[in-house]
Amino acid sequence: MFKKKKVTLILGSNSFLGKEIIKNKEKKYLTGSSSSKKSNFTFKIGDDLDQILPKNINIEKIIYLSWDRRNKIKNGENLNIFGLKKVIKFSNKYKIPIYFASSFSAISRKNNYGNLKYKAENLLKLNNKNKIFRIAMIYHDKGGLIFKINKIFKNLPFILLPNGGNFTVNTVKLGSVIKAFNKKYKYDGKIIYVFDKTNQKFKELLNYKNKLIIPVPVFLIKTLLYVPYMLKIQNSSFNYDGFLSLINDPKKIVI
Repeated sequence: MFKKKKVTLILGSNSFLGKEIIKNKEKKYLTGSSSSKKSNFTFKIGDDLDQILPKNINIEKIIYLSWDRRNKIKNGENLNIFGLKKVIKFSNKYKIPIYFASSFSAISRKNNYGNLKYKAENLLKLNNKNKIFRIAMIYHDKGGLIFKINKIFKNLPFILLPNGGNFTVNTVKLGSVIKAFNKKYKYDGKIIYVFDKTNQKFKELLNYKNKLIIPVPVFLIKTLLYVPYMLKIQNSSFNYDGFLSLINDPKKIVI
């Protein structure tokens, strides 16, 4: 099946991280996302790659960025786990390593997102050619949570932060993440931890100079976000589960 040009297959290429990775013109990428207008082919979590991939290509590795935070169920299990199993089956068939974007949330596992990422990691560990990247909170001026918060409060004289933003988080610059995915690794089954700084105060990452910081109790934010979460009315960029990830970032990283 795969005999011609060597490419890196990126699944979830329309994500913030995917868009940045494919800007590297030194690499050849084959991109798949839910929007065929913005990628080489349409890929949705759970699709059979054998059925949708172009023929006669030589895939060097699969960068797996796809993730659905809406807790959808497929064949009795979470859609993300169901879909990953199908990609793993494909990668095993053609002996292609998977580079999987996990999260620091898989360390603390204080929310559904972290638990599912950890479950996905365990599936991938069954083949030591796969690489798992536990990625800290991405810090960039064009995307990510920090960018969104700065944008919301840009023209306001104040900024609302849980506990005044005095909790700590682990961060990584976008460039460091891209470098990590482009490196070559030994097939040793070790998890790659991608971070630049640990235990930074959250408020120090924001543009809060000359603004009044208004502390908001964590329990109040959790309560406000919990109701739509239980009703399955979720904002994909900020919701109850995502908030738990933010405030429960691991304090200690053991590599």
